[in-house]
Amino acid sequence: MACAGLMVFSFFPVASHAADWDYYKEVNIGAAHRSFFVPGWGQWRKGYRLKGTAIAALEVIALSGAYMSHKQAQDAEKDYRNGKASYSRHTRKTDKANFFLIAAGVIWGYNVFDAFVGEPAPGVLATLEPDGKLQLAYKIRF
Repeated sequence: MACAGLMVFSFFPVASHAADWDYYKEVNIGAAHRSFFVPGWGQWRKGYRLKGTAIAALEVIALSGAYMSHKQAQDAEKDYRNGKASYSRHTRKTDKANFFLIAAGVIWGYNVFDAFVGEPAPGVLATLEPDGKLQLAYKIRF
């Protein structure tokens, strides 16, 4: 059965394309929920391990940069209040922290969006039908 550029060979007959749509919808919603809480987890669940790892790593880098920049901005503010540094040094450090926070937000937003709209990686699928039968399928992109 062909569905959105996928060929599905099944050991059990599939009733319609609606079953494929329900499966993708269920997987995408679950992946988006996972990615909402842990960036990259939804991509891992869908079979895109490299993408999930990259997203998680970028999110950690962005949040770490925001934290370190915030600490530097606090130190620069103390130096300014004690007369040891200029106010522009404090604003530069604050702007840098804000940049990292915005980057982390953009990465997180892309992560959830990608998990929701992307389709599962090609490979073997195992689903349990409502009547209790196990359906095994292999997807091939063409």
